[in-house]
Amino acid sequence: MPKAQIDYLTRYGFVVISPDYRLCPQVDVWNGPVQDCRNLYAWLVSGALQQSLLEHGLNLDVTRIVLIGHSVGGTLSQILVSILYTA
Repeated sequence: MPKAQIDYLTRYGFVVISPDYRLCPQVDVWNGPVQDCRNLYAWLVSGALQQSLLEHGLNLDVTRIVLIGHSVGGTLSQILVSILYTA
């Protein structure tokens, strides 16, 4: 993500997390990037990040998660939302 976008989002109280997912063709789409993003989402809602941030005096509302992306990141966001909300 460009620094200007990160600065804009953090100025309005967002915590920006950019996953470092595995790339194709070393893995297929479902068992690589999609699974990596699902694991990240599960980690976020489990409270693991929230607990770490609280130790540093920062509060994170895990009920307010926004997925965004461009190019492949946009596709991954759409796939992840469709998986999470059709399960």
